This record gives sequence, C-alpha cells and structure tokens, in this order.
Amino acid sequence: MTEPADSLKQKDQDLSLEKYRDLLLEYERESQTKYDRLVATLSAGAFGVSFSFIDRIAGDNPAIPWTMIVAWSLWAVSLLCVLCSHQQSTMALGHAIKELDEKRELDPATAGGCAGRLTGIMNCMSGAAFIGGLIFVCIFTSANFGR
Repeated sequence: MTEPADSLKQKDQDLSLEKYRDLLLEYERESQTKYDRLVATLSAGAFGVSFSFIDRIAGDNPAIPWTMIVAWSLWAVSLLCVLCSHQQSTMALGHAIKELDEKRELDPATAGGCAGRLTGIMNCMSGAAFIGGLIFVCIFTSANFGR
C-alpha cells in the first residue's frame, strides 16, 4: 500500500473509534440517568408501601420497630445521595468544561475533579442505602408476619 492510502485508512479507523467512543459516552449518560431515576423512584415508593402495610403486618404492637426506622432512614439517605449526586455531577461537568476551555489535557479518570469522584461515591451509596433499607424491611416483616 502507498503511504497516503495507509494514512487515510488510519484516519478512517480513528474516526470510527471516536464515533464508537462518543456512542459509549452517550450510553453511559443514559444508563446513569436511568439508574438515578430508578433508585429515587424505588426509595420513594418503598416509603409509601411500607407506611401502608406496616399496620397490616405488625398491628398495634410491632416487634423490633427500630428496624423500620432504620429502613426509612436508609431510604431517606438513598434519596439524599441521589440529589447530591445530581448536584455534584453538574459541578463535575462544569469543571471538565473549564479544563477543556483552558486547553488542558483531559484525563477521563480525573475529569470533573473532586466533584466527579463524589458523584460516583454518591451513586454507589444511594444504591447501597436502598438495598440496606430493603434488608431491614425484610427483617421487620419476618419478625412480625403472622404474629
């Protein structure tokens, strides 16, 4: 092959990789948005469902009522983490845009700075808090079902 042909082939390959990367970034954003909505919806729904069934399951004198308080607290933490994640995400995007505007080399692992890292931490915490709340509701339900 001639040198110009090799150069064109490399440019086409680079362009394809760039398009693929852009597509992956778009999917990542969509996935994160869906995750945030899902955790918020599930946590808020769990609050409502647990309030409505607590009387049916436990009656007037429930065993280990503190487990429901812990579950509600964890779901509140889950919702708070989702809200904080959104705020931190906005700050991280602003930081990354500023880095690009200043023509600094942008490393995807550190893009967004501290706010970017906090966004990831808050996302993990929101999911963990939701699951923790479910575990405590299961404990409460098993202790009170059929009493």
